[in-house]
Amino acid sequence: MDLIDRQSALKAIDEYEKLSMVSQTVRNMTSLKEIVEKLPSAQPERKRGAWTDDNACPFCGFQPWYERDIHTLSFCPNCGADMRGEQE
Repeated sequence: MDLIDRQSALKAIDEYEKLSMVSQTVRNMTSLKEIVEKLPSAQPERKRGAWTDDNACPFCGFQPWYERDIHTLSFCPNCGADMRGEQE
């Protein structure tokens, strides 16, 4: 799966629409698909931390109803944050 930045995609669509208004020939030479394919991929930064002293996620505040072995979970089941260590 490849992710792209929404603002970059919207900007590319605006540029394509401007091109198509200027010249039908330019529009025929460049497809919107080609423009989107040239956009760089955006990899989201995953949150990384550790469970708090009161067994809560430091990012979303999720506290599971079970406290037994909470520190063995390597991710927060609510927001998906990586809980294998302190923030980098």
